[in-house]
Amino acid sequence: MLVTHIVCFFIFFMIVISWSGTAIHPNLSLNWLNALTLVLLALSIIFYIGKKISSGLKLAVEPAFWDFLLFVTLYILSVAILFITSQGSNNSPVKMIFFIPIIVASTSYGKTFGLITAGTASAIIFFFDYTTGLGQAPNIEFQTDIVNSSVMLILAWLIGGLADIEKTARESLKTLANTDDLTGIYNHRYFQDTLREQMKSAKETNRPISLIMFDIDYFKFYNDSYGYQKGDEILRQIGTILSQVVIKPNSAARYGRDEFTVIVPGDEDKALEIAEEIRHTIGSYPFEGAAVQPKGKITVSMGISCFPKQGNTPKEIIRSADEAMYKAKYSRNKVQVYFTVMDELRDGIAENERDLFNSIKTLIIIINAKDRYTFGHSERVVYYAMNLARQANLTEEEMIVLRYGSFLHDIGKIEIDRELLNKIGPLKASEFMALKKHPVWGCDIVHPIKSLQGAIPAILHHHENFDGSGYPLGLYGENIPFQARILRIADSFDAMTTDRPYKKAKTVPEACEELIKHKGTLFDPDLVDLFVQLVISENDLNYNLLKNKPA
Repeated sequence: MLVTHIVCFFIFFMIVISWSGTAIHPNLSLNWLNALTLVLLALSIIFYIGKKISSGLKLAVEPAFWDFLLFVTLYILSVAILFITSQGSNNSPVKMIFFIPIIVASTSYGKTFGLITAGTASAIIFFFDYTTGLGQAPNIEFQTDIVNSSVMLILAWLIGGLADIEKTARESLKTLANTDDLTGIYNHRYFQDTLREQMKSAKETNRPISLIMFDIDYFKFYNDSYGYQKGDEILRQIGTILSQVVIKPNSAARYGRDEFTVIVPGDEDKALEIAEEIRHTIGSYPFEGAAVQPKGKITVSMGISCFPKQGNTPKEIIRSADEAMYKAKYSRNKVQVYFTVMDELRDGIAENERDLFNSIKTLIIIINAKDRYTFGHSERVVYYAMNLARQANLTEEEMIVLRYGSFLHDIGKIEIDRELLNKIGPLKASEFMALKKHPVWGCDIVHPIKSLQGAIPAILHHHENFDGSGYPLGLYGENIPFQARILRIADSFDAMTTDRPYKKAKTVPEACEELIKHKGTLFDPDLVDLFVQLVISENDLNYNLLKNKPA
């Protein structure tokens, strides 16, 4: 590539030397035209060489408008110079000037365009030969032009062919670098680059962009049943489905082991439509061995987030979509658009108390930063508590109060040291006493907000046990507020099914067994029955087996 541009320089200087001894056509006696044409040609060549060097001297890169304009300018200048120096004969010493636009055409557009340029250049040279005396027997100048034309065609074929080879190789390497070899769709690297570029463009044009993130439900169960090779086949088939369903300008990529993403230029409504189509297509596809899955088919749980509504950076959008996906996994085979419980709760706060509520929101963010476990815990507890409250036939007003209490039940932990919250191993008596105070501290924090007064009993008593062995007041039975009894079960279930610093998470069946084991002691027995039936209906478990399992 560098050699071809050096050739351009040599040809130009040879033309200058030849031209210095050449008279201008008698009909064009303006001396300044000669100099002007030469200057324009020199500037065009310098611009072209500089542009190519700055771009890394790549052959046949995607040509821009300026590349085409440069080619046309060089071609017109070449014809003009040939006409100016023809002197009424075919003995022009600068016919080799056509090598410059031929090199430009071949390096920028490839072999085909280069050969077309060389062919038209040869035709123009022969035309000038004809108009300046080709009617007589061919002379040595005409024979030289035939040789020059042949060299032009060979040069276009050679340089253009090399350009095409480099372009093909570059595109192949780019495809390999951006494609997941198992699924055939884009990979994680391409996804990150594309999301970053599209969000930058969306900011500049003030338009929304959405992200769909999903993974396969019970995929570990499938791998354990059939092996990882069969699991890879599932991933490959899902890649094929995405290639068919997701069309440009949308783009699908494999994000992780069994996680996939789809970038959708548009709002969340458009993303929701595409997500539902993907979910339905996957759910109805006849995957091998799908019948052994808990729902009798391969399903996916999907989350959606939207820029700028749910975040202003790629990291925030990915986090929002990931959180929405995990909310969808509570019930599986579902599409969940991202929302925060805090923003939903804020709508129910009196206008003159919004600033206080925003302060509480800030405290919750601080708690999430201090305690790895707390992050996402409150929203999951809200989900479980609301479902149980519906089963228990609470009124809409009671459910709103419970929603506040569920989300804010651990806000008192802001007073507890980070080291204690994340301690691995059993707590000392003094440490446990400090931890037991967080319900009281939580009530003190929300007390100034009148709109949250109804949630205080749930916050204060969510660690009371049904047999009176809990804290902070040791209430028992129906003396414990009903909403606090619901919150006690929801809070404990999420604690048992989440990895903690001091113990690994239990499975859903194990957590249900634990609730049944302690109903009447730690938990309201009637509410335990309702909750376990609710959980097993979503996870296809057998309640009778759990209920009759010996302790």
